[in-house]
Amino acid sequence: MKTILTLLLLCCLALVQKLAAQAVITDSASAASTAKHAARADRLRAMRDRRPGFRPVNAPFPGEADGYARYDVRRFRLPKSLVPKVRDGEITATSDYFKPTAESTPAPEMLADSAYVKDYRFYAYNIGSRQMLHPTGTGLLIGGSILAAVTGFVALIIALSHVHITSIYK
Repeated sequence: MKTILTLLLLCCLALVQKLAAQAVITDSASAASTAKHAARADRLRAMRDRRPGFRPVNAPFPGEADGYARYDVRRFRLPKSLVPKVRDGEITATSDYFKPTAESTPAPEMLADSAYVKDYRFYAYNIGSRQMLHPTGTGLLIGGSILAAVTGFVALIIALSHVHITSIYK
């Protein structure tokens, strides 16, 4: 019995992880266009190529500007209303939303360095395209409720298995 409960717990934890990592699909059939789908396909291909150690063709060359940009972009967040547009390919990495500002950069002289600006835009776009609309707490809440329901169901089955039914006809 403990083995079954352990397996159910592990299945629920795996489901919680899948829910937390699930991307929101915002496509609609009426707004489909070939250019939009081509841009989205390119973006999805680039997202699949985010394996450790893999460097896409358009990735910045590692250097001093790359290190500063990677450090400065850590706190970058897009407004929630723009996340679906970035995922659909309507907003590209060249947009002004991904441009570094004096507030986001501790060294304002780096804003004049074109390699730094290019690297910052690249990393900001990657962060914005992977940004989740719903926080991790939502996934944990959904997963916790599923876990509670499954546990209650298993407890009900165990409780009913110990009930002895006697016949009224003797």
